[in-house]
Amino acid sequence: LGRTGFKVSEVGFGGYPVSDPNVVDYAIDMGINYFDTSDCYRGGESEKTIGKVMKRRRDEVVLTTKFDAFSGTKREEMLQWIDASLARLETDRIDCILVHQIGKNSGGESIERLENPDLFEAFAAAKRQGKVRYLGCSGHDPDLMEVMNYALRVPDISVILCRYNFLAYPTETELFRKAKEQGVGTIAMKTLAGARGMDLAAFRDGGTTFRQAAL
Repeated sequence: LGRTGFKVSEVGFGGYPVSDPNVVDYAIDMGINYFDTSDCYRGGESEKTIGKVMKRRRDEVVLTTKFDAFSGTKREEMLQWIDASLARLETDRIDCILVHQIGKNSGGESIERLENPDLFEAFAAAKRQGKVRYLGCSGHDPDLMEVMNYALRVPDISVILCRYNFLAYPTETELFRKAKEQGVGTIAMKTLAGARGMDLAAFRDGGTTFRQAAL
């Protein structure tokens, strides 16, 4: 995963809907080791569900969570959010902490969220304390390419999490190429949406689900 040095599975675990810790255990057993959640997913219940497994299997996974830091969010508030996530996740460390869904359609702010000095002060403080290791950002709005190309110019950004759709973002492949050159790890999300316009009949043998066929 870029300069983080983490070795992650090709398929990751998106934690938004999870409510059963057995699903988390099963994913790890099947070889998935990248887990992604957020402090706001289902009011913190996603982090709590994953946390029930992390207290037993933390060393087996790369763990990412997110927070909604905006341009006016203060350092101390962000540090409190990190502590609350750690408590719900039942761990002492977060591998990647991401600024959640940056884009004009998601709260009205875009790259200015990555211009807030308090964000980097909070990250530096939490990193010194061993609570987080790497900083990143995520996005899925129409201005995604503007946001992520800007993010690649921010020295503290080590990971980007992007909605992946080559029809909506025809320059996304170039973005990923630049990220790789700069050592920025790339995670793709919402990857199955484009498959809805495809003929999946050839991929649905043996009772395959839509998601399996799309993947």
